[in-house]
Formats: sequence, structure tokens, C-alpha cells
Amino acid sequence: MSAGTHRIVRFVRYLPRFGWEPFVLSEGTSDGLALEIANELELPSQLVVNRSQRWGRLNQPSKASGQETAVATSGCSSKAKTPHHQRLRTLARNTRDLFLATPDKNIAWCFPTLRKALAMVRQHKPHVILTSGPPHSTHLIGMALKRLTGIAWVADFRDPWARRPWGLKSENPWGQRLLGRFERSCIRQADRIILNTTRMRDDFRDCYRNLHAENFVAIPNGCDPQMTEMIRSFCHKESGHSQEPVPSRFVLCHPGSVYRKRDPRPLVKAIAALRRDGVCVELEQIGACDSGFALEEFIAEHDLQEQIQLQPPMPHRDCLRQMALADAFILLQPGTATQVPGKIFEMISFGKPIIALTGEGASADLVRQYSLGVVADPSSADCIATAVREVITHHAMYSDPSRWTQARLDYDGITLTQKLAEKLIEATRGDHRPPASRVDRIEPSVHQEPFTTNERTGMVSS
Repeated sequence: MSAGTHRIVRFVRYLPRFGWEPFVLSEGTSDGLALEIANELELPSQLVVNRSQRWGRLNQPSKASGQETAVATSGCSSKAKTPHHQRLRTLARNTRDLFLATPDKNIAWCFPTLRKALAMVRQHKPHVILTSGPPHSTHLIGMALKRLTGIAWVADFRDPWARRPWGLKSENPWGQRLLGRFERSCIRQADRIILNTTRMRDDFRDCYRNLHAENFVAIPNGCDPQMTEMIRSFCHKESGHSQEPVPSRFVLCHPGSVYRKRDPRPLVKAIAALRRDGVCVELEQIGACDSGFALEEFIAEHDLQEQIQLQPPMPHRDCLRQMALADAFILLQPGTATQVPGKIFEMISFGKPIIALTGEGASADLVRQYSLGVVADPSSADCIATAVREVITHHAMYSDPSRWTQARLDYDGITLTQKLAEKLIEATRGDHRPPASRVDRIEPSVHQEPFTTNERTGMVSS
């Protein structure tokens, strides 16, 4: 279950308050696991959720494929290691990925899902289609539905696509060169484009100056009131160690995976430096850790096994319970100036200080605007240690309820959903229908029956 799932759940939970009846199409099967996830998310009982499986088994992480290749190469004969054979292997891999993983590895979900989406259009007759990515290949379904049915389409970008700050990945180099074309096609076809930060909205507006600026709208992630109540109950049962008159230890929690530029090793070095100065800081890392960091070995080298705990990914509710035990949170978000991770809004619901290990950008702006904690250079152990000291020393100030209350009000999930509802209405204005002959051939019953009182929206998110 991706972090973006909670954004979609928040929308479908509150859209009915503003006259919209959502119908959801998502990846997966109607098995016990899907039911378990639905129960954990506490989806509305009346919500219609259809699921579609991808073709084949193309959802294996690309990293695993690379590891398998490395193992296979090590066992090959010396002849297989020649530059000629390496070039052939690279050519074969790049050709495969071009067709099977472009624009991303979820493309295998799009083909069977489009057919199911058309069936949902016939049955529910929505006024508007909403797609959410990543995976951004989901937007290709929205673009196809717009072309085939003429229904208004809103594309929700939770992350950048063609102008990703982390650059091209090592896999599928040919396919990634086509991302700009895919993005341009989607942007030109969509009736509204939703971005989840103002910086990201401004980036899209600047890139597509030939389009109306009003087409690009910032609707950030936010605080779900229902989840906030759950968090309060957890915090009532568990109090952080900083509440002790003389805290013997200070517990940090990073609730998220570490990969790519999210390097936790400078944080480990900072904790080691603090210990040398007599400051006992513990860290609980919850989530997957990229094997390239060799984090367990790195922790052992600094003799911090008793102070740093590595927890595997866990159900969302369990993660929230663990966060309730912490005194402060770590936000690890380097190199992404236009993005704010959804996890920060859960931290805001807790009202505990945030140590934001990030550069200048949207995340740093948010923390500073409301004085929610301290921003530090994610690559500098000294800066991180200084930030931790600052939060420990002024913990009472950073825990002042007034600043957290204002942040929750400004990022209230219901208010943000109302803004989405307004943009959905804007998207449906005007004549979005293609020529009648095309509609009759592809979707003969879409516009023949009157709509019900509530507006209807089809939501596609894998």
C-alpha cells in the first residue's frame, strides 16, 4: 500500500459531503488481503471499489532484477564477461524495458484496467474522471477515457514526472527519455491538473506557459480529521520520554523507507556524536532500508545497536502507535525542492517536534512557516546533531499546541477535499463531449440517461 493511498482515501471519504459520489478503480484482487487493507483504511461502507490485476508479473522491483543479473554474471564463464557480451545483455535489457516498463513498470496494469474502466463508465455514468499518480502510467488511462468518452478528466500529480529531481534511473534509459512526451500529452488533454504543493504547481505552470495558469491547481496533502482522532487516542495512552522531569533518553522516530538520496547514515553519525557528549538519543527507523546503505553494519561500526532499532514495514495503524512513543520525528527529504511527503501531515497531527533533514524547498518552508521544528542539512552529521540538541533543549516550545492547531486548520483534509470538489465542477463546465458518432461507437449509453442529484466521479489509482 503506497503512501499516496491515504490521499485518495481522504478524498473519497469526504467528497460525498460536497455532492460528489465517488467510484474507485484500483489495483489488486477481491481477496482477503484487499479486504484487510480496506478495513485498515476504514473506507466508507457504501463506497464502490472495483479492482483490476495487471498482466503478467511485472511488478517485481527493478532492484531485484539488477541483483539477479549481478549474481548470474558472477557465475558465468570468462567469455560471458567480455565487453561484447555485456553490450548484448544491456541491449536486450533496455529493449525489454522499453516495451514492458515505459513509462513505468505499472504499464501492464493499464491495458486490462482501461477495459474495466469503460465498463464502469457504462454502469455509473460519471461526470468526471480523476486519476492519481504515481505510478504516472495511471494518467494514460484517464487520457484514453477522455478521448474515448469525452468525459472531463482531472489528473492528480502527487510527485513530479518528467522533471524528477532525482534524475534518470539506471534501468530503462530509453523509455525514460520518452517521459516528457507522455507528460505533455497528458497535460494537454486534462481539464485540470492537481499538484500537491505550490512549488510543484509553479513548476508545471512555468513549463507549460502556453496553457492557462488556472488549469494548474495546488491541493496539498493534509490532516485527516478521522485519523487525527485516532492519533489523539494513541497519544493519550502513550507519552513521550521528554515528559519526564529529567528525561534519561530522547526517542526519535523516522516513519518511512530509506532509499536513493534518503541516506540515514549522517543521522547515525550524529547520534554517535551526541553520545560522546553524554546525550542519549535513540532512533526507531520504521520501513524498508536500501541494502546499498548497509545500515545494520554501519550501526554496528558505531556501536549503536542499543540505541537504533530497525523495524520492517508495518500496518499503518501499528506505525501510528509506534510514532506515539516518540519524542520527536525525523523527516528525511533531501533533494526534492517541490515535494512535501504525506507523512509530515501525520506528524502535524501528533503535535511533536519535527527535525527536517532537507534542503531548501517546500518541506523546509512548511516546517519554518509554523515553527514546527528545526531544518538541518541532511548530509551533515554536525548540523543534524545541532538540530537534535535544539529540539531537546526547547522541546516545550516546539510542543506548544497553538502552532500545531494553526497548521492543522490550514491543512484540514475536509477543507482541501472541498477545494477538489470545486475543481471537479470547474472541469465539467463547457462541452467536453467528442462528436456523437464517436461516442455512440465507443460508449453509446454514457450521456443518454439523466444524472442523479449527486455528481459522480470515477477515480483511478493503482
